[in-house]
Amino acid sequence: MPREVVVFQIGQCGNQIGSQFWQTVLEEHAAAARARAGATAPGRPPGLQSAVPLFDASMSTFFRNVDARHPDYRDLRGDDQPIKTLKARAILIDTEEGVLNAARRSALGSLFDERQIVADVSGAGNNCVAVLAERGAHGYCEYGRGFRPQLCEAARRALEHADSIQAFLLLHSLGGGTGSGLGSYVVEMLAEELPEVPRFCCSIVPSPVGADDVVTSPYNSVLALAYLREHASCVLPVSNDALIKICEASEPRPKLTAWDSTLPRRSRTPREGERVDRRRPRVRNDGAFDKMNGLVARALAQLTCSLRFDGSLSVDLDDITTNLVPYPGLHFLLSSLAPLAGVAPERGAASVERTFAQRVADLLASSNQLFASQPMRSLCLASAFLARGPLISVSSLIHNVAKLRRKLRLLSFNQDATRFGLCAVAPQGQPYGLLALLNSCEVAHLFSTVHGRFNQLFTRKAHLHHYDHYMDRGAFEAASESVLSLVADYSYLNRTHGPSPAYLPASTHFSRPCSLYAWPPALCAPR
Repeated sequence: MPREVVVFQIGQCGNQIGSQFWQTVLEEHAAAARARAGATAPGRPPGLQSAVPLFDASMSTFFRNVDARHPDYRDLRGDDQPIKTLKARAILIDTEEGVLNAARRSALGSLFDERQIVADVSGAGNNCVAVLAERGAHGYCEYGRGFRPQLCEAARRALEHADSIQAFLLLHSLGGGTGSGLGSYVVEMLAEELPEVPRFCCSIVPSPVGADDVVTSPYNSVLALAYLREHASCVLPVSNDALIKICEASEPRPKLTAWDSTLPRRSRTPREGERVDRRRPRVRNDGAFDKMNGLVARALAQLTCSLRFDGSLSVDLDDITTNLVPYPGLHFLLSSLAPLAGVAPERGAASVERTFAQRVADLLASSNQLFASQPMRSLCLASAFLARGPLISVSSLIHNVAKLRRKLRLLSFNQDATRFGLCAVAPQGQPYGLLALLNSCEVAHLFSTVHGRFNQLFTRKAHLHHYDHYMDRGAFEAASESVLSLVADYSYLNRTHGPSPAYLPASTHFSRPCSLYAWPPALCAPR
């Protein structure tokens, strides 16, 4: 029987990603139910395959089938029971009601139990810098402690409805106030109250370059990273800039001719009588954010597909946290998806095998990374390759991944640290799907950049007055030391525990020893 996973959606970013995730998971289960109904009754027309949708064991990982007439939403036990009312195993948390009200009013609003929504309206405000900075500190010091009884009660209620809990999945951002502050508190609370249950965090990292929506995001990111290193079991960081690049690359662009390059660009001027308010900020493209959140939802659906569907090689979250973390505290995993866009249905096994080999090779391309990185230039401590689709065989997956691993720098004493997963159900709209997870020293590059932005503000004491009411400045110094220690540990392994690039094959693209990071010797000393 599949084991249950409880999802914590924290802050605006976490709740928006959660909405996309539930939509993706529901579509996959609906497609699987239609396929199963067609297989059991091939003679019936498609519209008459199953008059009543059934709740099977695969849906119990993320959903409950309940009787809504009962005040406590009594569970309807047994497999293949008619679906009465679906309730998601989710806990929605935010310091304001706006995003939560949007979730309530959405088409999926009936999925969420009102008792599993934790909110407070006092976090609303107009001063972006002050409010978001205070939420970072206030979210941990005040909201977290004030919400602890409600959070513990929501977690306890979720566990009571689970037969065998496997993990907690937390969705949040590191740059915002609620996601970083309250998210850090929730991770710490779960580690204290339920240390035996793994805590798998999907954390959205703000863009290290360019404009940022939150001026104090470097403070929030460093403070949250320190807590994630200490209390999370596994962290899947996703960077905004990587998601933006993927979305921009997938958008169709008009073809230019030789005449187009010589013509001047047209500039739009206001029409007569049209009012232009130049003080208003630029309006965001919500469709672009939906695409970005959809990519994260696809990765999470790919990560959990073995929990929900049958397959030749099953990999659950316990396997990820056990096999991909060779050293304590170094549990940050790079992720990549392939294919990124829809693939036309293939005809013939030879055609599928040919395109599948190319998609496996794309997993190491920088354009497919959900975390802006180049994984081939740094040491890989461990890896997992998860595939899904009925046309993929175990031998094909292992053979193509073996060719891919020749391009990676691996631990000299742990060359076989690779986990394989194969699920029989393909993602929606694609013949197959691939997800790669790498515990790579490449994460040190971004974390050092985040710390550099933190240091630029902290050395000048900029915006610190927003935090003074809630925490001592010594907390910033402790978080800074924790992130520097994290970078130093990854950097030390990158230099000392990998094979010399001079002995690697020419196909690995290394021509000289890797010297990406130059930290003081005191930080790089073995621990």
